[in-house]
Amino acid sequence: MDLIISLMEYAQSRYSLVLLMVFLLTFTKSCAVISLLIPGTSGLLLFGTLASASVGHFLLMWMSASLGAIGGFWLSWLTRYRHHLHRIRWLNAERLARGQLFLRRHGAWAVFFSRFLSPLRATVPLVTGASGTSLWQFQLANVSSGLLWPLVLLAPGALSLNF
Repeated sequence: MDLIISLMEYAQSRYSLVLLMVFLLTFTKSCAVISLLIPGTSGLLLFGTLASASVGHFLLMWMSASLGAIGGFWLSWLTRYRHHLHRIRWLNAERLARGQLFLRRHGAWAVFFSRFLSPLRATVPLVTGASGTSLWQFQLANVSSGLLWPLVLLAPGALSLNF
């Protein structure tokens, strides 16, 4: 137990590096190009324990994670060129069709809820951009889910050491 506590103290003494790692983790987990390769959910749960030192640490980590999540989805939306979607190797016809169906059924809510479902997180922002969804409609769902998703994943770890 002493080893774990000393590792956490070491990480908290280099908190800016931890914040950069959290940003990069959520950015890559929200970016359609590499989202399926990064285990972001478990990483955020673990990073949450490093935010347990104070409310200030938690807020900084939450903002860092949120900015990464919002930026990753936005980058995915920006790569919206419809004729290039079929060239992405991991984006097969079935995944693309599921993303389009989910988007047609739920509109902007599809962007919001896709943040919480890993397979959809990798495709819906691309499909949303390719379908011509307006920037403001997309960003409303992107920012609101980008603030909530890291909060839900960081909070259990941050609260676990306070009990």
